[in-house]
Amino acid sequence: MLLFEFRNEDTLSLHLVLGPGPEHIRRRLFDYAKGQKEVFNSTARNLPAKWGSLYRKQILTAQDYEEPNFEVMKEKVRQAVSQFAIDDLESLVQNVQDAL
Repeated sequence: MLLFEFRNEDTLSLHLVLGPGPEHIRRRLFDYAKGQKEVFNSTARNLPAKWGSLYRKQILTAQDYEEPNFEVMKEKVRQAVSQFAIDDLESLVQNVQDAL
């Protein structure tokens, strides 16, 4: 029902996604997330039918993709994910638990 995924489009971003599951639980999580915009920064206006992002963190910018050294890019990703774990993960987990 909840999963983290990387989206690699013009940028690389990490999303917390609300997926299929029991409608009453999805609704409870979605409504809670809409009221906690300082934590859940990517919530749609309406509950998506199947998949919807609740949180987004940019990992790499379009400019970062111009870096010719793959090891440098890999280190940027590692640092950004580590920073996510330090800054945001605990709050997301706590808020999901609060919603349920």
